[in-house]
Formats: sequence, structure tokens, C-alpha cells
Amino acid sequence: MTLYAIEDLDDAFVATREFLISPFSLRRWLVLAFVVFFVGGGGVGAGNGFSGINAATPPATDTDPGVETGEIVAVLSDLVFANLGLVLGALGVFALFVLGFMFVAATMEFVLVESLRNEEVRFFEYARSNLGKAISLLAFRVALGLFALAVVGGLFSVALWLVTGAPEGFPPFLLVALSLVAGVVLLLVSLVDSFTTEFVVATMLVTDRGLVGGWRAFWPVFLGSWKQYLVYAIAVFVLGIVVSILVGIAAAIVLTGLGLTFGIAGAAVFVLLFAAGAELIGGVLLALIGLVALALLLISVALILVPAESYLRYYSLFVLGDTDEDLDPIPEVREGVRERAYT
Repeated sequence: MTLYAIEDLDDAFVATREFLISPFSLRRWLVLAFVVFFVGGGGVGAGNGFSGINAATPPATDTDPGVETGEIVAVLSDLVFANLGLVLGALGVFALFVLGFMFVAATMEFVLVESLRNEEVRFFEYARSNLGKAISLLAFRVALGLFALAVVGGLFSVALWLVTGAPEGFPPFLLVALSLVAGVVLLLVSLVDSFTTEFVVATMLVTDRGLVGGWRAFWPVFLGSWKQYLVYAIAVFVLGIVVSILVGIAAAIVLTGLGLTFGIAGAAVFVLLFAAGAELIGGVLLALIGLVALALLLISVALILVPAESYLRYYSLFVLGDTDEDLDPIPEVREGVRERAYT
């Protein structure tokens, strides 16, 4: 059996090199940096597991820990209800911000795949033509995130009750079991979200369907080639570690360069203006220097992520097309890469 998930590693590299370098376009890199900034942060987040819980050693105090916890909860409840309008308003603004970011991130998924498919970046055209699909992807991610939050939150509540309110002598392995269940749920949620992003989004574009239709088209392919996708998942996990290390090194180099450059500039402003008594002007200039440094750092990191994200996404598109020719999102790219490989 041919393992496409192994062979496609080289093809994805060639396709990424041709897309980003032949010919080189600064505009393409800058637009893709903007797209990748949102793509890298728009997925379903997974929280940490349980930690720092020691059920075997209760606090060395004569006070019932349940009473202390109850008092704290009561104080917090009174504080929240006393400022209910402010709390609800803040939560509403935060929720709108998160939903807005997630919607842009969902839209950028289609912009990225369309750019790789056509080997040409048309930002506004791709964004406008896929708004409906982006909304369905957003709804799916919200539902998936709420499901994960509900399950893990429920398990955490049970674990908290076992620690603070359960009768003495409860089996400690229950906490371990709850942690394992939470870990499995988060792993499954992460896999579903990843496969939706990496395969179903492309399937939606090829078949011109919504998210449910995309999953219906992809699911038989996944079942029929599950070994290929298992190898793919392992390869992506390893690639993710390697890419994270390389990106971290590159980001550290950029951060060092920016830190030295803008640190010297900031020190000069501090010495010249603050020593002269112009604290207000000096403070404004220091703030501007900090903002410029932060903006350049974000842009630099996004540019560093462009080849990494392009490669990983090309890899998934190659695997999808090799496991089902009818769902191939990049037939022309595939043909060009493999023609060059055999000539």
C-alpha cells in the first residue's frame, strides 16, 4: 500500500516553494501574513487538564474547607449580582469581540485554501465569495467549543466537589479517571476541529457545499483511507513540533534584533528628553516606540509563519486529493509538481 501521507511531504514542499518564491511577490507575502495571523488563532482552543489537586493531604487546619469555599463563593456571588449590569455588559462586549475574531478567522481559512488552489492571492474576491461557508464554519466551531467547555467544565465541577465536598474516603483514582476523560474529550475535539479545517474546508470548496455537506462528502473518504489519515495525523504532530521549534528560533532572533534596536532608541529618548525635563514628550515618544516595535514583531512573526502554514496546508490538500481524486482541490498544482519531479 502506498502511503500518500509520506510521499506528499516532498510534494508539499515543492508546491510551497513554487507558490512563495517563483516568482517572489512581497504583496503576496504581506497578504498571506495577514491571513495566517487569523488562521493561526481562530481554531477551537483547548484548555489545560487538572493540575495541582492533592486529595490525599487535606489542609492542616481545624476549619472545614467546605465552609471557607462556601464563604468565598458567597462573597463573589454578592459582588457579581451587585454589579450585574456591568458584568453582563463586559461579557457581551468580550463575546462580540471573540465572535468577530472567529468569523474573520473562519473567512481566512477559505482565503488561504483558495490562494493555494489557484496559486494566486485575491483577498477580497475569495473572502466575499465564501462568506456563507465561513458562517457555517464559525457556527460549527462555536458549537464544538461549547460542547468541549460543557463537558470539561462538568468534569471539573465533579472533581472540585470530590476535593471540597465529597465524604472522606472517596477513591482517589476517580480524579485520575476524570482527568483522563477530559483529556480524551479535548483530544477528540482537537482532531475533529483539525480535520474540519484541513480537509472539510477544502471539500466544501471543491463540492460547493456547506459544512454539513462537506463532512458528508469527506466522511466516506476518511473511513476508506483511515490508515492514510492516521499516518497524516502522526506526521503533522511531528511536523508541528519541528515547525514550532524553527519558528520559535526565528522569532527569538527577530525579537532580539528589535529589542536591541528599539531598546537603544528608547534609552536615547529617556536620556535626552527626560533628563531635559520634557517628561510628557518623552513618554509619548516611548509609547510610540513601543507600539512600533510591537507592530513590527507581530508582522515579522506572521511573515515567518507564512511558509510554515502554507506548507502544512498544501500537505493536507495533497493527501486529500491522493485519497480521493474527485475531491482533489489542487489537480493542476499536483500535476505540475509531479511533472517536474519526473523530468
